[in-house]
Amino acid sequence: MATAALVLAFAGLASAQQKRPGRALAQAFRAGQFVKGLNLTADQKTQIKAVIANNKAQIVSTRTQLLQARLDLLKGNTGAAAELGTAMAAAANLRTTILGQIKPILTSDQLTQLQQKQQERQQRLQQRLDRLSKKAD
Repeated sequence: MATAALVLAFAGLASAQQKRPGRALAQAFRAGQFVKGLNLTADQKTQIKAVIANNKAQIVSTRTQLLQARLDLLKGNTGAAAELGTAMAAAANLRTTILGQIKPILTSDQLTQLQQKQQERQQRLQQRLDRLSKKAD
């Protein structure tokens, strides 16, 4: 359950990536902003920054892949939608990997808080979807 909560930490990121792929990924990992408000200790912050630094090459690569796919889509290149989907899947896999490395750093209380934040994000996303479906009707 906690793992699902961590994965959901970036649920809102997918919609942000549709607007600006790559940028949202970089922002999410910048200094561990996805754990903002969890009252991390100085040691935890250092450990999370180290995890992100250790994965920086993959983050940059994934961000580049997302941006290139978006550019190709804007240029009207055939196959760009599939390329964007592949890039987004790579970003999701990277988030899962990094979150798996960060999870052991957090306390059980922090994991609970993170899960609550994710549920709130999920509810906001559902509300947006509900509003859109009402407009379509």
